[in-house]
Formats: sequence, structure tokens, C-alpha cells
Amino acid sequence: MKSLILIHVLFNAAANAQSSCNRVSFVDRKGWNAREPTSITNLAGKPLSFDVIHHTYQPPKTSSPNEKALEATRLWIDCGIERDHATEAYYIITHRQL
Repeated sequence: MKSLILIHVLFNAAANAQSSCNRVSFVDRKGWNAREPTSITNLAGKPLSFDVIHHTYQPPKTSSPNEKALEATRLWIDCGIERDHATEAYYIITHRQL
């Protein structure tokens, strides 16, 4: 019986744990009044070797711009891994590295 209670407690703790993705908000194209795309390229058949994260924002919690950028990048990476969008085989770069 103690084992069942422990499993129940651990399951509830895992189910109610805060996800790093809960701190990430996504703004869709309508939300920032984007124009309609001029063309769309389907990449489903082309595996990507890296992801580019462009224009990210976090409410300020750190002191320097570099710390803020690092915190935002770590959050995006954690969220990407949690949602199975990024794995060890991926490289995540920013627009200034292109």
C-alpha cells in the first residue's frame, strides 16, 4: 500500500510540475499584424541541421543584456527539448551568428 501511495504522490508531483514551456509565450502572425507570406516552402521532407531563434523577448529579470539573452536562449532550448523539437543532433544559433 505504501508503494501505491508513493507512486500516486510522485505521479501528481510530475503532472503538476512547472514546465519551462509555460514561461514561453508565442505570438502568432495575426498577433503582430504580419503580412501574408509571399511564398511557403514545405520542409517536411528535408531534415534541418539547426534551428534559428529570431526575435525573442523575456520580461527583464537579470542585470546585463548578455545575461538576459543567455536566460532567454536557455529557456527556448529547454522548451524545444521538452516538446521534442530539438535533440542532441541539433545546433541552435541566433541571427547574429548567420
